[in-house]
Amino acid sequence: MAAAMAPLKALIITALLLLLASTYTLAEAAPRSSSSSAAAVYRLELIHVDANGNFTKDELIHRAEHRSHARAAVTFTGGDDDGHTYLETASFDSAEYLLKLRIGKPERPFLAVADTGSDETWTKKRELCDPSGSSSSFSKCQDQHLCDFRRTYGSGKVTVQGIKADEVLTLSLCRYKLLGRWCVRTEKKQVSIPLGCAVSCSKGCDKVIPEGADGILGLDLSPRSFLSLLRKKEKITKLSYCLSSRLQPHLSSPLWFGGAELDLAAAVPPVPGVQSAPLVSIAAATGSPWSYKYYVELVGVSMNVGGGAHRVVELSGNVFNHRSNVGIKNGVMLVDSGCSFSKLETPAFNAIKNLLEEGLKTESFLPEDKDKRQWTCFHKPWTHGDHPDIVLTLHLGGGAKMPLPWSSYMMPMNIATKDGEPPKELSCLAIKDADENISILGNFQQQNIHMLYDLQPSKTKELLFAPVQDCSKREL
Repeated sequence: MAAAMAPLKALIITALLLLLASTYTLAEAAPRSSSSSAAAVYRLELIHVDANGNFTKDELIHRAEHRSHARAAVTFTGGDDDGHTYLETASFDSAEYLLKLRIGKPERPFLAVADTGSDETWTKKRELCDPSGSSSSFSKCQDQHLCDFRRTYGSGKVTVQGIKADEVLTLSLCRYKLLGRWCVRTEKKQVSIPLGCAVSCSKGCDKVIPEGADGILGLDLSPRSFLSLLRKKEKITKLSYCLSSRLQPHLSSPLWFGGAELDLAAAVPPVPGVQSAPLVSIAAATGSPWSYKYYVELVGVSMNVGGGAHRVVELSGNVFNHRSNVGIKNGVMLVDSGCSFSKLETPAFNAIKNLLEEGLKTESFLPEDKDKRQWTCFHKPWTHGDHPDIVLTLHLGGGAKMPLPWSSYMMPMNIATKDGEPPKELSCLAIKDADENISILGNFQQQNIHMLYDLQPSKTKELLFAPVQDCSKREL
């Protein structure tokens, strides 16, 4: 009897294997969602500006410090090609992370700053705008005023002028496994975008687009941004990225555009404790370009030393120059992927400095070195922070808490504290005093935090985030 059943069992097993194989093939050939109206999922790679160099830890910090010193990030007064004047936050402080893109027909490389603090997409690379080298509409814009592109930064100190036309940007569209949520294969998809081309740029242009980058990819919420174009044409409602460690520049950092399918709670590898903070607007900014940025409320800061109890310092909205337009109008912080180091308004900055002085049991000081004078430092070697026992936590709106390990808010610097003595490795706060400017959460503090901006129109916009061990291995 058993022998008679063997061929039947073999036949059943073969049929099941064929069915599974055909189902897997169909699943791999289609986007994750079975709905034809669902948004596509695009996955791109961010690279560190120092990825191709063989730099030591000290050299990486020195290079980041030098870039930051060369590109002081302040609040800019900007103008656009329609003659409008407005305030725009400069987020080109260091731009450590760049996005590898392909643009034009035939495709040419376009290395851009992926900037959640900017609106338009534009380039300083002339060959990307050469009408003879691409099938773009730049060939129609040589003498037409309607194609003019103009940007001003730094209260008019830096002026960018050129032309603007539609160009083709090539993206990678993800395909997914049947039983998995990670991208196993990509295919090209081309999207038409308006691209500004800087024909001329006044002195100081190098402070707008950093060394090593070809241009800027605007990812704010304004109608001009690349993200808004994807939201309109591709039904994109979510933006997500995970920035790898600044001290491991060879690691890539993934970035995704997608719809409801992007779920941080279901990311691979899984992480517990996903936090959520509502995205808010600045009071009295409705309708202005300020209303198109990403803000969260900053309601307090705390520090945990050696696993002990947190000492929380609450921050009243009354001490901030910029406050939200909801509830009790708490102070706000701009979340900016293009700005390197965070900048906090003076009350918040002083709260963190005081907590550190208590936790480290030493007073802070400003270095005498003119190139390092912008940093607040402590007489403690940075290696003291190799142990995860001093955690700084930012308390955000909605009860969210963003824990920052030592390496995400402190950095080592070699400083000579006395004349004639060799430099010593000290610890310096990788956060600056914003004075009267708006508070900004920079990408140094965002490293190894998986971030997701949920912009679905049917619900309150929110920022979801979760600390991770290795951003280069993250998949959605």
